[in-house]
Formats: sequence, structure tokens, C-alpha cells
Amino acid sequence: MNGPDSNRLATRDTPAGRPVHSDKPFDLRLAATGTIAGCGVGAVALCLIFARHAPYLAGMVIGGSALAIASVWYFAGRRQLASPANDQIARLEARINELEERLETAETLERFEDRLAEKEANKRLKAPDSDSRNSDLSGD
Repeated sequence: MNGPDSNRLATRDTPAGRPVHSDKPFDLRLAATGTIAGCGVGAVALCLIFARHAPYLAGMVIGGSALAIASVWYFAGRRQLASPANDQIARLEARINELEERLETAETLERFEDRLAEKEANKRLKAPDSDSRNSDLSGD
């Protein structure tokens, strides 16, 4: 796969819901081919089981699947090479990554400030108690 999308890593979700990155770039054409072929094989099986008197249906399914797969590979390849939107998508993905990093940093700082403020508040709450005890003892 050519273009800026060729360096995008494929992700899949694990049962725990965390994405796992592989080293191979994700090719949508392969996924579409697998889906079309899987549906075609299932349709041919159904045609052979239920339509014994119409064997031409299986041939039509095979021909349609072949045409669909050829279309995916032909049109997806042309669009990826000629699409100016790929550069814009790459820029937007880089911007999203940058904003996610900034958000993580801001959240970390906010948690730190919250803990610091809580510590300071606890310190101030304890401080007047000790000051009042000292003044009560010195006043006697």
C-alpha cells in the first residue's frame, strides 16, 4: 500500500478491550477481499444445498464475488494513489496524536495539583487546631 497510510499500524482488540499493534500495515483491500470471499463461499454452499435444481445460482455467486473482489482491488488502488485527502488525513492524525499527548499532560498536572491542594487543605485544617491548643495553654 502506497501513501501516508502505509505506515499506519493494524490494531485489533483483545478480549480485555485493549488494542494490540502489529508490525504490519493494515490493508483494507485484504479485509474486504476476505469478507467478500467468506460471504461468497457461504452463499455457494447454500446454493448447492437448497437450490439443487438451479446450479447456475452458484456460478452467479462465484462470478459476482470475483467481480466484487476485482473492483475492490482496482478502485481502492487508484483512489489511494490519486487522493489528495491522504495528506490531509495524515496531518489530522498527527494533530490528534499531539492533542492526545497534551491532554494526558494536562490531566497529569491536574491530578498533581489536586493532590497538592488536598495536602495543603489538610495541613491548614490541622494547623488551627494546634494553634488554638497552644493559645489555650499559654492563656492559663
